[in-house]
Amino acid sequence: MAFSNHICGINLLVILKKIQMKKILQFTVLALALMVSSLVSAQLASGTIAPDFTITDLDGTEHNLYDYLDEGKTVILDFSATWCGPCWSYHTSGVLEELYVDYGPDGTDELMIIMIEGDSETPVADLYGGGGSVGNWVEGTPYPIADDGDESVSSAYAIGYFPTMYTICPDRVITETGQITAEAHHAFFDLNCAVAVEGGDVALSNVNGSSAVSCGEVALGTTLRNLGTDPITAATVTATIDGNVVATEYWNGSLATYGMEFVDMGTYPTFDDVVVTYEVTTSGEDLVADNNMVEVEALGAVLASNTVRVEIYTDLYAGETSWELLDGNGATLASDSYEFGTDDTFGAGGPDANQTFLYDVDLGSAADCFTFNIYDSYGDGIVFPGATSQTVFGYSIERQNEPFVIASNDGQFETEANSALRTDVTSGVNDLDAKFGFSVYPNPSNGLAQINYSLVEAGRTVLEVTNTLGQKVISEDFGVQTSGSNIFNLDLSSENAGVYFVTLTSNNNVITEKVTITK
Repeated sequence: MAFSNHICGINLLVILKKIQMKKILQFTVLALALMVSSLVSAQLASGTIAPDFTITDLDGTEHNLYDYLDEGKTVILDFSATWCGPCWSYHTSGVLEELYVDYGPDGTDELMIIMIEGDSETPVADLYGGGGSVGNWVEGTPYPIADDGDESVSSAYAIGYFPTMYTICPDRVITETGQITAEAHHAFFDLNCAVAVEGGDVALSNVNGSSAVSCGEVALGTTLRNLGTDPITAATVTATIDGNVVATEYWNGSLATYGMEFVDMGTYPTFDDVVVTYEVTTSGEDLVADNNMVEVEALGAVLASNTVRVEIYTDLYAGETSWELLDGNGATLASDSYEFGTDDTFGAGGPDANQTFLYDVDLGSAADCFTFNIYDSYGDGIVFPGATSQTVFGYSIERQNEPFVIASNDGQFETEANSALRTDVTSGVNDLDAKFGFSVYPNPSNGLAQINYSLVEAGRTVLEVTNTLGQKVISEDFGVQTSGSNIFNLDLSSENAGVYFVTLTSNNNVITEKVTITK
């Protein structure tokens, strides 16, 4: 299969396959036929900030998202299409109607619900029934319905499938809550969508909900937020790694209720996996203390060779899978996507199902950082074997001509998984990384794992494993080893579940990797 630009598409039949597997809804053959479609995927991730928009409903009334949020309301967005059977089933279940009656403008007035018809190819008339619509969406619906004729809102929210149900709290944080019951909806926004406190409340948030990447240095920074009614004019933010303060930023300005501002705190040099803890304090009033701290994991990019081998292990529904390998400027070096099959009406099978694909990718000769992204367009990872005995899924990236795994994932992710790697960027930054390549796979494991390590220079090499109490459970002296790649089969199957530390020492250079055992 040739490399191609990544297009994260989704066949809606695959959604029906997943829904059928989970026994949530049953659909007729006609409904299946109506739902054959491809849309753009990559939904906005939960924990990110909702884009603002203004849309006009069928009655000619304008609705602005941030206006509702600034009033302290929670907003539920129902992205549906008139031909969509699952959308219609949820629409006619009465869940959103019940919520709107109880908590909308004529109830407690703490909630707004807007249904957005997101398929520009269906005419507005279909909302009233007829045509390719599955029913009359307007009749009996108390909450606003709007037609996103130019798909501007759907595009801003990167809608990849219908229905998509987002709940947006007054602080603008978005969560994909899905087709849950009225009671579950209420429990969610009652717990997570508190209105700004009367007075002062300075807070921090990792608004993109993601990890950082360490490729010689970690970019430090966090988002300062005002979750009180009083403006914030000054605050102090500290960044801590392993209990040591690595950066302090004194912020001044004016932040209104629900306002936010990113605080840039420079960089921290490291190639290791680290957890950065951010904390904010203020001399003013701060009525809520439990939102003053946030932790962000920064994953270290592993040293790669200038050419790497990418191995992709698809499952029965290979058409859901795609991937890309990007350089430090975001340019695509390699990518691919796979075909749906015709073994069932959900796209199973086909030539790409349950296969291993190998790609040798030239990273170039210059020092650089690289990001590998793999996507599952439905959002449940790559784990479905079908009738086969296949047990290996996901991906593995290895150095060229070496049994050294740089990065891997066993398919246990939702929408996407990411890995960072680098070419030789060791000069003047971290000499230790010039001496070692080191990885443990799988991690977490059931106690059996493979340690791959590569020595740049010869030296006496010792491997030790300790538990969290500092007790040695394994100690291996390999004597003087020559430069090159080595493999050690780690057996901790007799040990208790928990965290262990694998330490490799060679020529007085030391590197440690954390290993987790699950049983």
